[in-house]
Amino acid sequence: IFEFDMWAVLLLGLCVNLIAATNVTITGEGWTYVCVGNCETDVRTPTEGGWALIGGGLWVDDAYTWMINRAGGGDVLVLRANGTDEYNDYLYGLSQGHVNSVASLIITESGSPSSDPFVINKIRSCEALFFGGGDQWLYYSWWKGTPMIREIINLSARNVTIGGTSAGMAILSQWNFIAGFGTIYSEQALQDPFNYQESIGTDFLKNWPLVNVINEVHFLQRDRMGRFISFVARVITDSGKQAMGVACDEATAILITPDGIGEVVATPTFTNGTLPNNKAYFAIPANAPEVCQEKTPLTFSNVRMYRLGEGDKFDFNLWKPYGSDVFVYTVNVTQGILTTAGNNGQIY
Repeated sequence: IFEFDMWAVLLLGLCVNLIAATNVTITGEGWTYVCVGNCETDVRTPTEGGWALIGGGLWVDDAYTWMINRAGGGDVLVLRANGTDEYNDYLYGLSQGHVNSVASLIITESGSPSSDPFVINKIRSCEALFFGGGDQWLYYSWWKGTPMIREIINLSARNVTIGGTSAGMAILSQWNFIAGFGTIYSEQALQDPFNYQESIGTDFLKNWPLVNVINEVHFLQRDRMGRFISFVARVITDSGKQAMGVACDEATAILITPDGIGEVVATPTFTNGTLPNNKAYFAIPANAPEVCQEKTPLTFSNVRMYRLGEGDKFDFNLWKPYGSDVFVYTVNVTQGILTTAGNNGQIY
């Protein structure tokens, strides 16, 4: 009898959540808003700040659950410049109905949508905000310096968690590969760090743990170590300051709390029965690049590479692992040729 009653209560609770959930679609000039949950009522809930950096690929349930929980039962907003509202049902289901709503705001053109009162209000009133994957050039070229970005910057000051996957992670750091002329491959970037396709932008956002940082995504799966090192070299050359690179493999995330401590979480993925391909990488140069100029192969020595797995932590205050039990090796580039030391000759 007890088991029957228990399952009856759980089933009743699920039914109540489903009945309470509504689907709302609103369109405006250049934008579409799609919401699931208690969409007609705005709430204010206590929130916890932070940043969720997700490297693309498979869903990382632990990362999205972490972000949802920090919304305190409030409204979760997904921003996109293309794509669909695919995040809505996934995030709302993951929350088990314990958020007020999940909505996708899909902005499909530049100009007026980034200052539209409806768009601004939805950003201002959310308790967690997430940049979906897609095209970081659209994010950067359409939204940089606009009222909607100023509202997003204000969210961090209110202890609202901000996250992003793939292109959405790429634009969370102060420096960004913005893909203004499409992608660039590692060999191209190493042979000429000022190749026109290596389009680097800055100050889209200034999330404090990621100042003087450039993010990279889909890391191992798309063999991006070469261009990652080239990006870091460019940031140092362009800014005249020390810089760090942060990269995530697919299905891998770094969850950063307001104290600047980031923890790696992942959905394990495998290749040919090997160890999980779910690592986060932190590139910290010992010096500026020796040669980083137009139409010339890159030379950049002594880049310390920390490779962290699930459960490992990194201190963004000190730019070093939180604890000593992580793998570290050195990456060197000489006239465009990348080699490593301390990793059995392996790049990753």
